[in-house]
Amino acid sequence: MGGTLIIEGLRLFGRHGVGTQERAIGNTFEFNIRLRCTDIPAMRSDNLHDTVSYAEIIDIIKIENSNPSALLENLAWRIYLHLTERFPEISGGTIEVYKPTPPVSAELTRAGFRFDW
Repeated sequence: MGGTLIIEGLRLFGRHGVGTQERAIGNTFEFNIRLRCTDIPAMRSDNLHDTVSYAEIIDIIKIENSNPSALLENLAWRIYLHLTERFPEISGGTIEVYKPTPPVSAELTRAGFRFDW
């Protein structure tokens, strides 16, 4: 038995980007996470210790977000590595990282990267 854990609209401040100004000023980043798990014992036990904790997932994203990357692709990869190392029951998922206000000369809602595995 398994399921999908979902975190949507997590907004964190970070200093990711290629340009020196992006690194100096920083930006708000938005994260959407979907994690497929092969087995979640908490479905049967109703015990927090048997689940993949939303709070711990968010803490991992915060840790990786605090280390600047030039590219969103690298940030998503580091989040993936950290999550799958901590929770081996994760069998697949999606990590989306967006810049709601990217430094471009065009009007748009957001720009980002989506990593699927």
